[in-house]
Amino acid sequence: MSPNIYGATSTKSTMQSNKFSDPRVGDLVEPVTSFSSMNSIARVIGYLKESKEYDAIIEDDYDTSIVSVRDLLNVENITTEKLSRIMKQVPRVAEQDKMIDAAKLIFEYRIRSLPVYRENKLIGKISCSSIAKTLVGSNHKGDSIARIATPEPICLNSSDSVSKARRIMIDRKIDQLPILKVKRLDGVITSDSIVFRILPETDRDVKGNRRIGRMDEKVGALSQTQTITNDVTDSLGMTLENMLNAGTNYSVILNDDEVQGIVTYRDFMKLLPLKQSQEEIPITIVGLPDDPMQSEMAKQKFQSSMKLLSRAMPDLSEARAIIKSGETKAPKKRYQVQVFVSSVSAHYNYEVSEYDLAKAFEEVEVWIKKLALQNGKRPKHRESARKSRP
Repeated sequence: MSPNIYGATSTKSTMQSNKFSDPRVGDLVEPVTSFSSMNSIARVIGYLKESKEYDAIIEDDYDTSIVSVRDLLNVENITTEKLSRIMKQVPRVAEQDKMIDAAKLIFEYRIRSLPVYRENKLIGKISCSSIAKTLVGSNHKGDSIARIATPEPICLNSSDSVSKARRIMIDRKIDQLPILKVKRLDGVITSDSIVFRILPETDRDVKGNRRIGRMDEKVGALSQTQTITNDVTDSLGMTLENMLNAGTNYSVILNDDEVQGIVTYRDFMKLLPLKQSQEEIPITIVGLPDDPMQSEMAKQKFQSSMKLLSRAMPDLSEARAIIKSGETKAPKKRYQVQVFVSSVSAHYNYEVSEYDLAKAFEEVEVWIKKLALQNGKRPKHRESARKSRP
């Protein structure tokens, strides 16, 4: 079955400067190509490589799914595996839906775009990049990039293998890894650079699994030649324009040539002016680090987690996180994070110890998700948990 191409009015490449006015999904619809689950994985990879897209939309009867480049990283043999094994069903949005609601779904589903329907007909998609242009162009253009950037990203050495990069991307659900050489940025390896290297090459007599012999390559062999960067003091508007002009999904944030963070289009979703339920819940974070990027990351992750928990626990009354760091003389700080959550009927606490503060709050987020799922199944007066890394 051939892919279906749906035309739509594309958004302009420059950022909108009007004050945020709660636009509709129909204002930001972009063209899209859809596939069937009967299509081959190789065909989808070929489309993504040629179109420079990150994900492909799969239509089957009344269901719509998405396959992203990162999903394709986990495919062992593109000639035998089926799309149905890796595709993920996603919600459909309509032209009249609010952009802010679509953005919320994109953020919660950890995807970059959503299919847009008119009744039962696919007419296009709405993406992170188009939403980011609207959000930044409304009120936040001059804000610091430190507000949303992910601090202390995982970095690789130039001597590391592509196999190591692939495993980190799959495990940590990320698509870009800065590459260092003598502690300085030497490039970036992306998920699509790995996936596109496994596309079958008809002019070579290669048999079996196309990955064999390629995952042992050094990451520098797949590194992007022109790495997109911004300074830690740059504004959101300047960083977004840099990404749009370069046609990339990321920018590495530097401070005196040292890697301080990384930002992607999904990070701009943190600017959403949502009326979040945690605003009515007393949330306290003690011991935030002096680093503004680390501090903002901790606040964003904890508030997002509390928002999720408040949906499952309407009687949630208080949430508190205490951050303690190890001795500064040590080669690397160790963070101990204690979390206390209270509702009208129960009290919970959790503790995690990590050298990476972002990792610690990711562990907190996992615990809170489990707490949200189990809430209501049986009454609990107190639940404690402790997790520590040697």
